[in-house]
Amino acid sequence: MRQVTLCALLLLFISAWSIGQMSNASAVASAVQSRVSGVVKKITARQLEGFISSGSPVTIIDVRLPKHYESSQTKIKGAIRITPSDLAWRLNEIPRHKQVVLYCACPDEATSLRLGERLKEGGYKDVSVLKGGWDAWVQNGGQQTQK
Repeated sequence: MRQVTLCALLLLFISAWSIGQMSNASAVASAVQSRVSGVVKKITARQLEGFISSGSPVTIIDVRLPKHYESSQTKIKGAIRITPSDLAWRLNEIPRHKQVVLYCACPDEATSLRLGERLKEGGYKDVSVLKGGWDAWVQNGGQQTQK
């Protein structure tokens, strides 16, 4: 009887420890995601359209991957085209005193978030990404211009 109780306690301890480890892994993943999402804001296509139409000082950067950029005939009106690989070399084209909005065509704004994080690390204060990226802009009827 005593061995059964010890085995049951040991099994209970191992189960509790395993659940705790899974919770820790989940907490770490959540913290990493919130760090990226918390530093670089996401704005909607409507919000960006509002900034543009109100004349707010905003720099829009098209960071679509080459295959996405080349398959389109247009870009957001006023956007600067900077490839992801060229960002570090072209920082002088991005004013630090304006809001910066990046957009891409990746699922979950992956490229924009990654590059936005780099800008934040480089001292840019007001960095956002366009939620839903290029597709959201087009679906919302946002202003476009020929490339």
